[in-house]
Amino acid sequence: MSGTAISFAASEEMIEAVKTLRERDFNHVDVYSPYHVKKLEALLPTRPSRVSRAVFLAVALGALAAYGFMYWSAVRLYPFDVAGTPHHSWPAFLPVTFEFGVLMGSITAFFSVLFFSGLPRYHHPVFDIEGFHRVTRDRFVIVVEGVSPTALPQFEKGTIHEF
Repeated sequence: MSGTAISFAASEEMIEAVKTLRERDFNHVDVYSPYHVKKLEALLPTRPSRVSRAVFLAVALGALAAYGFMYWSAVRLYPFDVAGTPHHSWPAFLPVTFEFGVLMGSITAFFSVLFFSGLPRYHHPVFDIEGFHRVTRDRFVIVVEGVSPTALPQFEKGTIHEF
């Protein structure tokens, strides 16, 4: 993986650089900052979370599987006659259906967050950039992956690094 990183000393300079990059249709832009910059929310594109869709699907399938298994075992395989109650007594199936749905949703949430965020990632080429460790203290870094420094606009206050 290759790309370009531009580091800045102030958040205002970084915001202007992100605006310029967005105007010139650079869509895959990552920003590293020592603190939350409120103005970046409107500038950086966000997409709907794939984690919530995966969790919803897991909850629905888990609840359906639990209910189906209980129905299959209580009505089809071993239909016991208990005090004249019907074999398919859906209120008795609800607690297990709910709990199994929650279990499947929580397991899916854990693993889908790891999967969709690319974790565990032990090393990224951005970490090799000189001075990148300062991003947790006083530097602001914009990373544009897959773009060479010559294709980017020039920023007078930014330091360009290629990785």
